[in-house]
Amino acid sequence: MKKIFNPGTLVLLVAGGFLVFIFSLMYIFTRQNLSLVSEHYYEEELNYDQKKEATLNANLQGDQFYIEKDSNGIILHVPATISALLRNSYVNAYFPSNNKYDQAFKLKPNLEGLFLLSVINESHLPYTLQVNLNDGQKEYYKLFTL
Repeated sequence: MKKIFNPGTLVLLVAGGFLVFIFSLMYIFTRQNLSLVSEHYYEEELNYDQKKEATLNANLQGDQFYIEKDSNGIILHVPATISALLRNSYVNAYFPSNNKYDQAFKLKPNLEGLFLLSVINESHLPYTLQVNLNDGQKEYYKLFTL
């Protein structure tokens, strides 16, 4: 009577099981949604030096440039001298875990320097506010993680 589970059969079973495991991992990984941080990442990389200078400009404003949470949303505080001259300024609420929740807010000039942002976050996911300001002479960029 021959043995069914001899060493050669055992090697074939282990190798077959390993192949099934590898192919099932490949199937699972191809089904996941791995979206890029931004669809236009190459163009954004080209503007990296400008963003570094804008970050420095925002950091030079010190404590005058901050956010606070409110029951209605997020209040962005910007120095009044900058907010009165805003052009092409916006805030992105960026959700790293899923880009379908991302939101954008266009900022208009005002004399107080206060902007109410109604960020919709029903799933209570962590997110980042990317603040991009332009006063006609300088650009300002700051990140706030919530």
